[in-house]
Amino acid sequence: MAFRFAPLSNSSSKRTYTTEDASASLGAMSLDNEDRLIIALDFGTTYSGVAYCFCNPSSKPEVRPVVDWVGLEGRTQPKVPTAILYDPRDSTKFKWGGQLTWRDDHVQGVKLLLDSKQARPSYLPSNSAKREMKRLPKDVVDVVADFMKAMYEHALEKIASKVPRDYFHLCEKSFVLSVPAVWSDKAKEKTIQTGDCFVVCDAGGGTVDLISYEVVSTEPTLDLAELVPGKGNMSGSLGLNMRFAAAVRDLIGDEEWFRLKTLSAWALAERQFDQEVKTSFTGDSDDDFIINFPGARLDDNVDEGLERDSWFMSGETVHDIFKPLISDIIGLVNDQVEAVTEEKGYNPINCIFLVGGFGSSQYLKSRIEDENPDVQVIQPEDAWAAIVKGAALSRLSYTNVVSTKATRHYGVSSWSKYEPAVDKGRPTSISPVTGQVRAERPQHPTKDVKLNCILKSDLTTVDRSRFKEVVGIDGREWLKVQYDLVISTTDAAMKFWLEFDGKEAGSILATYA
Repeated sequence: MAFRFAPLSNSSSKRTYTTEDASASLGAMSLDNEDRLIIALDFGTTYSGVAYCFCNPSSKPEVRPVVDWVGLEGRTQPKVPTAILYDPRDSTKFKWGGQLTWRDDHVQGVKLLLDSKQARPSYLPSNSAKREMKRLPKDVVDVVADFMKAMYEHALEKIASKVPRDYFHLCEKSFVLSVPAVWSDKAKEKTIQTGDCFVVCDAGGGTVDLISYEVVSTEPTLDLAELVPGKGNMSGSLGLNMRFAAAVRDLIGDEEWFRLKTLSAWALAERQFDQEVKTSFTGDSDDDFIINFPGARLDDNVDEGLERDSWFMSGETVHDIFKPLISDIIGLVNDQVEAVTEEKGYNPINCIFLVGGFGSSQYLKSRIEDENPDVQVIQPEDAWAAIVKGAALSRLSYTNVVSTKATRHYGVSSWSKYEPAVDKGRPTSISPVTGQVRAERPQHPTKDVKLNCILKSDLTTVDRSRFKEVVGIDGREWLKVQYDLVISTTDAAMKFWLEFDGKEAGSILATYA
């Protein structure tokens, strides 16, 4: 048996490009060749955004976010709500983003539905994922595609309006999807030196993702090497909204709660919590906040601060809403720092960058500072748009990630020949055909190694002349055949197949963990 990787296809009509493909191809481009337009899209759990930059030999690129969105006319903001509502009579028609209002019973958190098997923290209300998926008229992947297409087409229209039409069409266009953790170029400081190590904490609406880098070089480009595999969980700020809703329900009771949810008062109260309480809470238990439920006619609960449709939330109540999510994020940061310390033999981290919407929280920043007193915690300017801007900048030659750490490994079990220098102490078995001593697999088994798939092949279609009859040491007759085990990673899926004289005979797709 021979094992090889399938060659990359040169046919653009058949090729499915992954994010990694885009990173590699765009990162290799030179800024001196031609006029280019780089468009980066950040698909987030609660908000999504698009950033772009024009590149030409005569000027340094400047990254700009799209800030004009349909339905939000008169307001400028770098993100649009990740929400969609289909016409019940025609699933090809839908409203999205800023077109939706509190009256619309739209689906939120679509991004989380892409991986419904992902573990949810125990402090978040459960059993909502399956219920939300049943409300969708399409497969969740198609819903995401509809939203991203609408956002992209709108963004392209806005970008085209910023420059002469002929120049827009002249530019070669490159498209990028953001990765969980990137570093905003604005956060770079002149004091950065080779050997510096830092953690990027991307705290968004649905998930929090961490990744660590070491500065390999600063000239002529800033080259970064990933230190340890990145990690994350579902501790995003959407959990704060869910816990706020649970707190209101506990305050007024189930009967009043279900009535309140049908009123505009609830949407206004939720918006007030989202835009005022979440952003201004510093962790001080003496801080009080007022949440209004105008016209709801709720029963007073003076002991708990609810009076005349206004809830006087104590700092302690807000702290209880934040507490489990903040604790989870701090745990992620500490785990990342500990992993880097174990990898390097000492703690080299001298900076933590907080990006993403939740990353702009002053309370989160102060808590991370308390846990890491010797490390500088930086919230880059415009942290909310840092991810999508960083995605655009990452395609330029000013910053290169020169090495990464894989978070998953996909291997093939093989019955290899026993090599004393490598396999000493491992279980062995003897081939009944050749009598050779073979090493059992996998070579380094751990509790994390799991069976992904088994490839079975129908060999009846293979030319019989390829089979050779042999008599094994057990005295039985065997058939021996040479084949290639091929793996293809050029498409969105990982595919394995057996190949005889260039012809495929049986294949299987790996399921990504």
